[in-house]
Amino acid sequence: MSSRLNYGKTFLLGFGFFGLSVVWGVYNAFVPIFLSEKFGLSPIVVGFFMTLDNIAALFIQPPVGAWSDRLRTPMGRRIPFLLIGAPITAVAFGLIPLPAILPLFVACTSTLLLSAAFWRTPVIALMPDITPSEFRSQANGIINFMGGIGTIVALQTGGLLYKMSPNFPFWLGSGLVLLSALIVYLFIEEPKEYSTTEAQPGMFASLREVINDEDKSGLRILLPSSSGSSAFLL
Repeated sequence: MSSRLNYGKTFLLGFGFFGLSVVWGVYNAFVPIFLSEKFGLSPIVVGFFMTLDNIAALFIQPPVGAWSDRLRTPMGRRIPFLLIGAPITAVAFGLIPLPAILPLFVACTSTLLLSAAFWRTPVIALMPDITPSEFRSQANGIINFMGGIGTIVALQTGGLLYKMSPNFPFWLGSGLVLLSALIVYLFIEEPKEYSTTEAQPGMFASLREVINDEDKSGLRILLPSSSGSSAFLL
């Protein structure tokens, strides 16, 4: 195991979170506008709609993460989720501004929420997979920095593009998701051997432990956030 953090590889891995941050930044900024102005939904309905990504994450990400822990393929155990989920996310996200009727709009956003939840946890798990434990705090900071850059791109560049056309921020996000996934696929190599020395508790056992813990910070992390997307926390 390396005695120092590989900053270059960590920055490249951060592109996975960068792409997701662009998507959620644009989604949270402009989807409420479509819902209220294009489809005439009430603020209560819009507010509920914007919590659906948290609900999808709560029910999809834990079992997908456990699945990726057990998966063994020639490409690794995390990358297959990226290769399947990221293109679907990109296509669904690019289609969001196009539907003129609400059911098609909901179909696009639902596909986005499900596909993004499908590959988010495996990509996040790549960091501890390839980083020695003593350097994971530094690596987490770098990846959070990349996520912050993605949010800035979404809000600043996306705002300028929205004035030109409501479609453009979403198409930018789609392109950056594909580019980010390609960077992670090309430059991040998963370890060939996996540690299996410790038995991992199931999802419900882990959730019960979090609920019963005197320190409630873990439980607060699981609760829906007002921003519509959870932080990169390990």
